[in-house]
Amino acid sequence: FFDDAAAAVAGHLDAGQRVVVLSEGDPLFYGSYMHIHHRLAGRYPTEVVAGVTAMSGCWSAAGVPICQGDDIVTVLPATLEAAELIRRLADSEAAVIMKLGRHLPKVRQAIHDAGRLADATYVARGTMARRASLSRAAPGHRRLIAEIRRDRRDDGTLFRAGLGRRLAGPAMSGRLAVIGLGPGDDAYLTAEARTEIAGAEMFYGYAPYLARLALRGDQTAHASDNRAELSRAEAALTAAAAGARVAVVSGGDPGVFAMAAAVCEAIDHGPAAWREVEIAVVPGITAMLAAAARVGAPLGHDFCALSLSDNLKPWDLVCRRLRAAADTGMVVALYNPASRARPWQLAQALRTLAASLAPDTPVIFARAVGRPDETVTVTTLAAAPEEPADMATCVIVGGPLTQRIERPGRRPLVYSARAVPEARQ
Repeated sequence: FFDDAAAAVAGHLDAGQRVVVLSEGDPLFYGSYMHIHHRLAGRYPTEVVAGVTAMSGCWSAAGVPICQGDDIVTVLPATLEAAELIRRLADSEAAVIMKLGRHLPKVRQAIHDAGRLADATYVARGTMARRASLSRAAPGHRRLIAEIRRDRRDDGTLFRAGLGRRLAGPAMSGRLAVIGLGPGDDAYLTAEARTEIAGAEMFYGYAPYLARLALRGDQTAHASDNRAELSRAEAALTAAAAGARVAVVSGGDPGVFAMAAAVCEAIDHGPAAWREVEIAVVPGITAMLAAAARVGAPLGHDFCALSLSDNLKPWDLVCRRLRAAADTGMVVALYNPASRARPWQLAQALRTLAASLAPDTPVIFARAVGRPDETVTVTTLAAAPEEPADMATCVIVGGPLTQRIERPGRRPLVYSARAVPEARQ
C-alpha cells in the first residue's frame, strides 16, 4: 500500500505539482505519513508541519497534568505484548498508551497487573466533538469500557498521570508481603500466609514456588529464575510502590536463605519511594525444622544453619564456619548442599566436619519433606558422603550431644541432649 501511495505522490511531484499529505496528530509521531516520508524525503524537497499529537489533546481534554520538572513520560503502542506492557508500566512514572482499538481489553488487564489501574484515564476522540473521557474511579467506568469493547472503531488513548509529589500529592504506596510457603504440603502453610495470599494482586517468585499457589483470575504470577532474587525483589517493590498489593513467595521461611533478605537489601540501596512501602514478612516452616521433626529432636541443643552455596561467599569462608561449628559442638543444618554446578561441595563439607566429630555422629538427609517424593534417611558421618543430595535436600549433622535411638521396625529417633555433661554434675 505505502509503496503504491509513495509512487502516486512521486508521480505528481515529477509532474511539477506541489503535494500536500494530510495526517492526523503529528505526521512524524505514529503517523502513516512516515512511511511515505521514508520513501520520498531523500528525493524531493520536503517540509513537515508539526501538529498536536493525540496524547497532547487527550490529556488536555481530560484536564490531567501528565508530567512536570524531571518526571519521565513513557509512550507505548498498544500492540506490545502484555508482558512487555506490564514491565514498562511498572517502571514508568507516567505513561501514555496509543492506538488502543481492539487491544483495549489486553491493555486494561496489563495496567491492572502492573498495579496502575486506579490512576488510569481513558480518553476517546480527545480533540473531536464526540469526545469521551473517563477515569478508573468514575461511576460509569464499567459501562463505558463495555461500550468501547463493542465499538472496535474507537481508537482512544489510555494514560495515567505522573505520580510525583508535585502533581499528585503524596506518592501512592501499596503493600508487599514476603511469604513463606513452608516445605511443601499445604498443611504446612500458616493461617497468616493464607490470608496474605488471598489479599494479594501480584505474585513474584521462583516458578516452582508460584506453581504451588492456586491463584484466582484476578491474581497474576510473575516467575523468575532461582538466582534472580535481587531483580525479583526490585520488580516487586516497584509494583508495590505504585500502589499494588504484592506478594513475594519463598519456600520454607522467607527469612532463612530466602527472599526477605533480598527485599530488605533492595530497599536499603533503592529509591526513597521503596522505604514508604508497607512491608510484612510472613514466617513459614523452614526446611531444617521440618527435617528435624521427622526424626525427633536433633536441634534440641545449640545449632546453626549454613548454606553450602558459594554464589554469594567464598568456599574457604564456608569451610572456616564449618570448622568453628564442629569445634564448638553445635549441630549443623546444611542448606543447598549440592547442585549440578557444584556436586563436590557436600563431600568436602562432611570431611571438614569429620575432622572434629566422631565417625558415628548421626546425620540426617531429608529431601522434599512434605511432598509426595519425600525421603528421609538417618546415617552416620562416616557413611554420609555416599548419600545422594540435591538442592531440595536439607542435611543435618549432629554434634557430640546428638544421640540415635534404635526402634525395631521403625525409623530411629535422633535427638540432641539438652544439657552438656558438665551441667549435670
